[in-house]
Amino acid sequence: MLGPALLWTDRGLGSMFIALGLVNVFFNPLRPDDERARALRIKAIAVGFYASFGALFLVTVLLRSLSNEAVIRALRHEGHLPSVGYWDAVILTLLFAQGLFWFWRYRDGKEPTPVTGWRRVVQMCLTGR
Repeated sequence: MLGPALLWTDRGLGSMFIALGLVNVFFNPLRPDDERARALRIKAIAVGFYASFGALFLVTVLLRSLSNEAVIRALRHEGHLPSVGYWDAVILTLLFAQGLFWFWRYRDGKEPTPVTGWRRVVQMCLTGR
């Protein structure tokens, strides 16, 4: 019983296993030759990277702007700023990417509603159909 307790006390090792699990979930194939899902995954990982980079940058700037140790101790009940590791950034990127992928796949699978009203008139004028 001592082994698992020691495994999860190290923050970096636990984050690594969570990140590797998220990588396995994200890149697990849904269908053998689904090119649309592959394109959505690449797009989601790219957008997820930029979104997590922006979020981490914003949080870092906001935390560094509170440079007064008394204010930080009052807000965080501790004296030092929290550090964000590499695995934490990978976890954040994969969570953003997985959420975007699920949303885009859900939106892709919905049947388009037929165009009615003034939109149908504009469509008929532009396309001739």
